Amino acid sequence: MDPIVKEFFEREKDADVRLEVLPNGTRYLSEKCVKFNRLHEWFRPLSEAQIDELQRDVNAAQRASYVFPAWYRNFLQTTNGCNLYFGSLSLYGAQSPTVVTESGSMKELLERDDPGWMAPYDLCFSGSAKFDPAAGARWLTLGSYGYDGTMVVWDFKTEKIAAMYKLPVTMSVKALKAMKEADYEKMICGQWDSFDAFFMQETERLRAAVSQYGVDKEKGFLHRGKALPIGHKDRDALE
Repeated sequence: MDPIVKEFFEREKDADVRLEVLPNGTRYLSEKCVKFNRLHEWFRPLSEAQIDELQRDVNAAQRASYVFPAWYRNFLQTTNGCNLYFGSLSLYGAQSPTVVTESGSMKELLERDDPGWMAPYDLCFSGSAKFDPAAGARWLTLGSYGYDGTMVVWDFKTEKIAAMYKLPVTMSVKALKAMKEADYEKMICGQWDSFDAFFMQETERLRAAVSQYGVDKEKGFLHRGKALPIGHKDRDALE
């Protein structure tokens, strides 16, 4: 298990929050935001077999050949993805309607509005493999920033975590297919040497931003675009 991630969620239990424990995870509820009071969402960890299955599903869905590094497997064994600071930052995981009940039985929940259903954003359809085949499966999208969808990616070439601008939804299929590896490199707006460094820096930054700028109680995100990573072109413009 990832001790840094585990320590973070344990420490956050001491904050001014109310815990809502569900079969597939725990919600950290805060009254600082009216519309979206979920400060954090932690999801039930995956087993080794479930991580293997997720890796197969991701590769099948994205026509890729990703091999999850050991640190990522440790993360998924700590929490199956997570949503942090009122959805300002989300890390993806295995989205399954299967819930393990308190008695240990399995229950299939097909309706997402069922009060017992809880799951992260789906890693399988995070749009990682949208670049020129010559680039190979270089970037695996691990999550995103809630303000504008800026992606959090693992770079298999540099072995760094990066923040990467999201492609415009209006971009044509033709233009998308024409993009090269160098075009994607230009979309990187921030980098960290490791996942732990990324997680520590961004959770500390977002905690400070919530304290300093507060949260838009109606929209449910941090004010002034401060949820965006340092280096993002819109960060300081959104005052």
